[in-house]
Amino acid sequence: FIYEILGRMRTDEMFDIVVDFPDSVRALQDLKVCLERTDFTETFIEKFSAQLKKRLLHLGAATPVILTQYISSIKALNILDPSGILSEII
Repeated sequence: FIYEILGRMRTDEMFDIVVDFPDSVRALQDLKVCLERTDFTETFIEKFSAQLKKRLLHLGAATPVILTQYISSIKALNILDPSGILSEII
């Protein structure tokens, strides 16, 4: 039960977690445990993809910012899933 609550909270914060990367590694480790112990991965994928589209992939975002966030996203997702499957899906 607590893993679901923490997982939902961290998922809602995922874009900000990526912005703060690498200072947010502890939050990513929390989320990794939550995803491993719950059936929340698909929801995480949907919500994080939507966050990226809404907050980063729009006309007002500068290319260097997009590239920096893209790199941070990949690094963060590799902490959550070292196999790289999440990075490929998102």
